Amino acid sequence: MVRMTRSKTFQAYLPSCHRTYSCIHCRAHLANHDELISKSFQGSQGRAYLFNSVVNVGCGPAEERVLLTGLHAVADIYCENCKTTLGWKYVRTCFESSQKYKEGKFIIELAHMIKDNGWTEGRAAGTRPQRWRGGGSGRGKGGLEMTRLDSLVTSNDPRGD
Repeated sequence: MVRMTRSKTFQAYLPSCHRTYSCIHCRAHLANHDELISKSFQGSQGRAYLFNSVVNVGCGPAEERVLLTGLHAVADIYCENCKTTLGWKYVRTCFESSQKYKEGKFIIELAHMIKDNGWTEGRAAGTRPQRWRGGGSGRGKGGLEMTRLDSLVTSNDPRGD
């Protein structure tokens, strides 16, 4: 008799020398800051970022949805570690040629991300980021400093900090 067991999903870790975005629910790495395309997107729960590539993310089935910029074929994406829905992947943009740049790209909502590793310098003046919800030190597991993304003031530059 063959016994089937569920295998553990391999979790990718981005280099600690890079600024990364992590899942706010389980701290799995999601994307490198260098993969950020734009901060000017709107998700179902508020602001969202567009990334060229992501890690530790699963993809559901594609379906057509009418979004703010028109009809698109998208697939929900979720954290492979904790299974929380994070946003969506643009599978195909229908009709509008100006939207083709989104195909194959990923939207992650700020409500589900934190900044991790190397984000302490360069914050906008006058901002006071909220700290990780786990003790008064402002440090999470392993002593890494984390910042909630929805508490920061950002510039209009889609590639800026």
